[in-house]
Amino acid sequence: MAAVRWSDARQGVCVRAMAVALLAIALVTGGSGCSIVFAKGPPERIEPHERPRCTHSYALPVVDGIIAALQVVRVLYALSLHDEDYKNLPLNRQADIGIGAGLATLFIVSTAVGGSRVGDCLELSEKVGTGRGPAPHSVNPFTGRPRQAPDDEDKPDVERARAAAAAADAKAAGEAAGRSTKPPAPSP
Repeated sequence: MAAVRWSDARQGVCVRAMAVALLAIALVTGGSGCSIVFAKGPPERIEPHERPRCTHSYALPVVDGIIAALQVVRVLYALSLHDEDYKNLPLNRQADIGIGAGLATLFIVSTAVGGSRVGDCLELSEKVGTGRGPAPHSVNPFTGRPRQAPDDEDKPDVERARAAAAAADAKAAGEAAGRSTKPPAPSP
């Protein structure tokens, strides 16, 4: 009998913790997804060679995606419980599932909207032609800054190696040409 009470108490604590987490998320985000509120898409008009003032980082949509995944897990957990597990809680099972499904939907939409806004911003940055707007595939999704190709750091070394190889080839070609222009040695 004590094991049953421990299991019930443990489930009650988990449900309360999820309710507190839900409340904290709602307070922090103002009841909406981060990307919907904070991610800015590209402006309608922009001066030539000016970097657009919009969100260049995928960090907010990633955070929204993580919160959406947690809400889906929360709903699945609530679906696995019974109405009796909620008997001493301020929230009943149906309300818990409904709130979780609503928040999961909100954060999934926010992830899509934010990702679209950031993608549009990066695309416009590339088209502006300042050379400062990197292609979307070459951008760090968390910082919005361009990734450096490994060859960029070693470029002087690569150029020196190529020059040395070209010089060695030229020297070998010159030696080969020099040997072919000499008259044959007299035979005794």
